[in-house]
Amino acid sequence: MPSPSVPTHLLKAAVALAAAGVLASLGVHVASLNGLAGSTALGLTVSVWIGASFAPVIGALIQRSEKEIGPLVSDESTPNPFEFLPRALQLNGWMLRFLPIRERIVFGLLLAYTAVWMVRGIANVVSEPDAAGFPLPMVSAFWLYFSGFSMLFGRRLLALRSADA
Repeated sequence: MPSPSVPTHLLKAAVALAAAGVLASLGVHVASLNGLAGSTALGLTVSVWIGASFAPVIGALIQRSEKEIGPLVSDESTPNPFEFLPRALQLNGWMLRFLPIRERIVFGLLLAYTAVWMVRGIANVVSEPDAAGFPLPMVSAFWLYFSGFSMLFGRRLLALRSADA
């Protein structure tokens, strides 16, 4: 069963939100690196903002992948993990080939930067078990990753839609 179509206007709005999310995440990240404290309200706002841009892009990406490489799971009534894992790996490979080389480099740098902050944040939580939650630089790097993901893949999906039309 194919995924429902994500309307183009929703995808355009998601890309615009993601671009703004990149700027907001970067601002919070730089502020947190300079010792400025973040608030819970800001964190929730940015999280919802990024989630609103991420969901339509993921939906459109799944729809496009089903069109090009087939459904992720062939029979939804009986999910088989041994069938799902190779298909998930195939989907990841398709996603990397989906982006042009420049965007792959940007995506790789974004992923590496986020991974560094994730490791630093987890190490901080392990070394200071009494600390309240994860440090803001780690969380904002994570936001930056998801915003960048939505922006890069969303722009590519929009370009392909206009080329298909």
